[in-house]
Amino acid sequence: MQLERQSNGQQITFGSASVLSTGEEARIYAVPQDAALAAKVYGQPTDAHAHKLIAMLANAPNDPMTAQGHTAIAWPIDLLCATDEQKQIVGFLMPRVTEMRPIIDFYTPKT
Repeated sequence: MQLERQSNGQQITFGSASVLSTGEEARIYAVPQDAALAAKVYGQPTDAHAHKLIAMLANAPNDPMTAQGHTAIAWPIDLLCATDEQKQIVGFLMPRVTEMRPIIDFYTPKT
């Protein structure tokens, strides 16, 4: 699957080997050209997804860990579009968070 980064037109190719996670709504991919990024690609993208992502990009929160060189918030940083003439927004790029623990670990006394 080939998608286009909206900000600069860069073509990004995602293959089955780059899938990190799959859910009901979307798949998360490693970005082959940049190990610091991940991509969320919707299985059935909608106009509602596009409007939400545009609003999120315009209102990004401050990540308190940026000064320490660590990403704590996987917030959208760019949109991914189909490569056809319509250029439908189908997902987004975000920082790839590493060295994290599932939130359930913080609620389970054994961990």
